Amino acid sequence: MNQNFTPLALLLGGLLFAPLTATAQEVPLSQKIVVHSEMIHTVRAAAGGFTAAERVEKFRDIFPTVIEKVPLTPSNIYIRNMAGTPVIFAGRYKLMTVTRADAAVNNTTQERLAQHWLRRYRQVLPKARPDQNWGVKG
Repeated sequence: MNQNFTPLALLLGGLLFAPLTATAQEVPLSQKIVVHSEMIHTVRAAAGGFTAAERVEKFRDIFPTVIEKVPLTPSNIYIRNMAGTPVIFAGRYKLMTVTRADAAVNNTTQERLAQHWLRRYRQVLPKARPDQNWGVKG
């Protein structure tokens, strides 16, 4: 009986724990939009020939200019549809495009994801000031 129990327990144990380890993968910091020590959102999909990490890097590159030139009030942070694709802007600066791939990996629609990300940008960006260590992390 002991001989039969061990393989069965290993089989059941493997079935019970395999899904937990597969879904518990941490998203790397290089794919997170973080400002003022607050995560706005995670970029999980490639788009426009850029990897997820490169899309985040583009945000990090433009953000110092944005913070100096745009009054970061919620009304200055908005969505504009460009060729049917929602794009989040601050003033005249493009912050992030919300693609079909982003929506698919987040199991939602582009419009819903764009609204969710917009809320987060509007909550966090007004806290950032050019004279502060606003903490765009990489």
